[in-house]
Order: sequence, then C-alpha cells, then structure tokens
Amino acid sequence: MHAPAPAPEDLSWYIDHLLRWGNRRFLVGRKGYRLDPWTYREVWNAVQSCDALLGERGVKKGDGVMLALPQSPEWVAAFFAVVQRGGVVIPLEPSSPLQFIETVRKKTSPVVLIAPDGLIEDRGEIPGGLVPQSLVSMSRTCSPPEGSSESGEKDELAEIVFTSGTTSQPKGVMLSHANILAAIEPIRQGIQNRKRLVNLFPRIRMLCTVPYTHMFGQVTGILLPILLGSTVYFTDDTTPSSLIRMMKRNRVLTLISVPRILKLLADHAREEMIARGVYERFLRRWESRQHLPWQIRVFSFLSLHRIMGLRFWSFIVGGAALDPETHEFWRRTVFAVFQGYGLTETAPIVTMFNPFKHPRDSVGVVMPGQEMRLAPDGEILVRGQNVMKGYYGDAGSTGEVLEGGWFHTGDLGEMDEQGHIFIKGRKKEMILTSDGHNVYPLDVENALNEQPGVRESVVFGMPGPSGEAVHAVLLLEHGADPESTVAA
Repeated sequence: MHAPAPAPEDLSWYIDHLLRWGNRRFLVGRKGYRLDPWTYREVWNAVQSCDALLGERGVKKGDGVMLALPQSPEWVAAFFAVVQRGGVVIPLEPSSPLQFIETVRKKTSPVVLIAPDGLIEDRGEIPGGLVPQSLVSMSRTCSPPEGSSESGEKDELAEIVFTSGTTSQPKGVMLSHANILAAIEPIRQGIQNRKRLVNLFPRIRMLCTVPYTHMFGQVTGILLPILLGSTVYFTDDTTPSSLIRMMKRNRVLTLISVPRILKLLADHAREEMIARGVYERFLRRWESRQHLPWQIRVFSFLSLHRIMGLRFWSFIVGGAALDPETHEFWRRTVFAVFQGYGLTETAPIVTMFNPFKHPRDSVGVVMPGQEMRLAPDGEILVRGQNVMKGYYGDAGSTGEVLEGGWFHTGDLGEMDEQGHIFIKGRKKEMILTSDGHNVYPLDVENALNEQPGVRESVVFGMPGPSGEAVHAVLLLEHGADPESTVAA
C-alpha cells in the first residue's frame, strides 16, 4: 500500500517536475517544414528566462498576461512563465477576430500581450506592450537568471479562460491554481501509486490536436505528459491522411482529439480498406467476432491497425459528446477510447470513462474529490474544488450558475446504481412535447444516425398548436429514402 503523495501547492510544482525528465524530448513543434523538438530541460530554461523577461516588462503578481500564441513549445513556456511569476494567464486563439481580442483586452486590462511576431501589432493600450514569439523561442538556450519570482498560491487566480463570443458576450471563466490542480490530482495520484508499472512502459508519444486555449488541451496535452514523461507532437493539419501519416512517422501511441476527428478517421479508415480490397472481410469479422476477448479480437482487425500504424492504440477524447457509432467502431476493433465529461468551469474534468470498466454509452464515473447530483429536472449539478471561482466581472451570471454552492452545468443526465453517468443533452435543448414528454434531441439523433443511409442528423423542437413538436434535418447518402428512415 503506497502512502499518498503530497499534493502540489500550486502549478509551479509542474514546472519543477520538468527537471525530473531532464534531456528527454517533451514538445515537438514545427519551424516551416522542419520539426522543432524541445527537451524538458529546454522548456524549463525557457520558463525561467521568459519569467525574467516578463519582469522587465513590469508584470507583477496578480497581473494579467494575454497569451495569443499558436499551439507550440513557446505556448507552454510562456504559460508556465506567467504562472511562475504569479500572473494570470488570459489564453486566446491567435486566429480570434480582432474585435473579440479587443473586447477581452478592455475587460481584463492585461499588462503584456504575448503573440506571434507581426501577427498582432504592439498596442499602446497595453502597458508592457508585445512580447513576440521569437523572444520566447530564443529563451530556451539562454542561461536562466539567478533567483526566482513569486509563484501563485493555491487559491489565487491562475487563468481567465474566455468562452466564444459568437452568439453572446464572452464570459471569462476564473480558474485558480486549486481548481486546475483538483481536476488532475486523482490522475497524478494514480500515476504515483503505479510508478513502477508506469516506468516499465516505453516513453509514450502523443499527438495533440486540441488547442491549449481549451482546458481539455492543457490538462491532457501539458500536465498529463509532464506526469508521464511523454513526448507531445503538434500539427496544424488535422485531415485524416495527414494525422495518420504523422502518427506512423513518429510512432505515436495516443491521439488527443475531439469527437469530430475520431469520426473523420473512422470514415477514412473504411475508405482505405475499400481501396485495398479488404473491407468485405473486415465486415464479416466485424459481425462474427464482436464477442471474442480483445486479446484474440485484435488479430481479426490487423488490416485496420496497419492503416493507423501498429504502434497506435488509444484516443483521449473530449470537448463534445462522442457518438455511439464512432465509439463502437474503435472499441470493437481494439482501440482504447478514454473520454470524460466536463466543462471549462470545472477545470475541466468531472467524470472519466475507463474503456476496461465502464459501459460504453456512459461518460464514466465522477472523479474522486468531487460531488455530483441531479436536480429534479435532470440537470447535472457539480460541487468540488475544481469548480471555478466565477465569471470575471459578471457577478450576475456567477450567481445564477453557482446557486446553492452547486455548479449548474446546464447539461441533463442520468445516473445508474453503479454511479455511471449518462449525458442526455443540454437543458435548453430539451423538447417538451404536447403530451408532456421530455425528448432529448441527442437520443433521437443517435437513433437516426444508426439508420442505413443517414450520414448526420440534427433534432430540434418547433412550436406547434399545443406545444413543441420534434423535427429533424437529415443529411442522407445518395439514393437514401427519408420517409423509410423516419418510419424506421
């Protein structure tokens, strides 16, 4: 029995942990057509030098720093430099509309903007001006300055993560060091308790397609790899052929992605098997061998594993609901799919799905240290140290979602006797029919998508004479009959 490892006091624990892996390769970005690998020590060096650079620009404890870099080793170094200085990271996509960036700037008054060279001009409204990406990159080879700045404390603000302002005013989710640490602490403890087993495995290579501006990307693409000593690759091209090429070339074990990418990869794999003339055999085995143990079943689907790369075997997926058909495609062909449920406001993990334990139509069970209950209308309520401090400068919205000490997610769900969580859809999207039934659009979409000839479907409610009526828009294969699909 292992004694519990002491919990980190703040996110600087992960900065110190970089040195554990030394000259092992950590992050692999791109410079034009060339790979740009950074070791764990080089990232640590860059953090120290960039921290000093931020100090020269006047960044003090509690100051906001807007981070608008593309997915890159520089992003990670800049993020940790702000954290180490005790500042507050305000992450934004560099491709965000300038109006959105300006709205966030006015709302948060950052001291410094870290952005790609020449992409965003050095704005006079920001006191410390612009820190270009090239300076962060150069800092990897600089000698770290002596001494260290003030790190943030556990309950202090670490990030303000803004939601998209496409349909409404953007909301800044305030996350403390404690919020982020609480979300990943059960995973850290699990790795610590199985340290010998983890050390037996070869170095895990991951391909991350989820932006670091998303909490899901940060936790799975930065913090988790630091715990494991993994190598993380980035790519701007998320077409299936490009992803598979990169996975094969770099012997990637795990893809960190969103459900849409998994579906595109499944469709691409089917097309490849058709082109190679092995799809009919694949389908026969798909039907006849589904109940075999996975250790035997894997040999039935080697044609698919060769297409994906024989070293590749797992997905970490989040950010949206994974449709059952795509999940079953990868599960039955012996690829492990690790998914979870969470929101930016929960930093972000609430539940974790273990493919070896949990029903595949669930999102797993609640993570240790958190509480979940269902409101009378089925809304999922969450309580725990991972729940945000509130929305920046928006006490009204904060009070609405944190009512009674519970975070109101806006998602509808069910829970079975074993504690497995099943997501039914968004509360605002639930359709109340004229006969008093609650219809969840996701349930109907899943049923429609399983019908032959249906590529995609969207289900929604429209007002009728005595209540809402269920409607759907179907994207069909060529020649499919919509009336027979709806009837089925």
